[in-house]
Amino acid sequence: MDPWYEMAEGMLRVEQIDAALVPKSGLVFSLLMKNLGYSCERARYAVQGCLGSGFCVTGCVYGAKQSLLLNYLPQAVAAGAVIETDLEARAVAPIGEPGNVPGGGAIADLPFRYLVTCRRRTGSRDLVGYRARILVLAAGTVGTASLLLNSRALLPRLSDQIGRNIAFNGSVKAAGILPDGFADGDMFAGRSHPGMISYEFLARAASRSPPRSRCRCRRSRRPGCGWTAMHASRGTGALPMSS
Repeated sequence: MDPWYEMAEGMLRVEQIDAALVPKSGLVFSLLMKNLGYSCERARYAVQGCLGSGFCVTGCVYGAKQSLLLNYLPQAVAAGAVIETDLEARAVAPIGEPGNVPGGGAIADLPFRYLVTCRRRTGSRDLVGYRARILVLAAGTVGTASLLLNSRALLPRLSDQIGRNIAFNGSVKAAGILPDGFADGDMFAGRSHPGMISYEFLARAASRSPPRSRCRCRRSRRPGCGWTAMHASRGTGALPMSS
């Protein structure tokens, strides 16, 4: 899959950010990781001309965040695609008997294989259907699972694992007390991401090598917050916090 990821990153203009763009929170994160004996490096973002406004999650009002509106969708429209908006997909149903479709031919020569039933988000209760030769579901973690679960009666070959074992970005939180002498990380200004990332745990999971630092982890249950992982470090790194 690496060539396809590289192609997508090229389209989205993903680049490693400059050191000058790392906010204070990223500096604190990198110092803590260093104290714990872990590697850390500047993150790669799909961002061009960031002004540090902090609108990263809700949508950049300055057009710096390289969303699909700035690359893939304009190219698709230029190639003849039609983008329908104000629609909510309600169900997916197969057309005809399921089976493999031979590859190598033109998409226009393929038979219609799916019917997507939608409802317009304009107050009307009327349904509209779209036939598709090739169907790609890209409604996000929750939206895709919800659509497939709504279509379970129409798609009997679906896995019973759909909608299960879902983990979200931010499901696990790490908390700690900063040692004396550390910079005060400003968490309320600038970009919403610290700009630093570590692939240490991903690499270790692949190699199954033991951790280099002796960290203890505890879990506490806080109302409305889900599971929170608390990390304790050796030496002068992050100290444990209890709820």
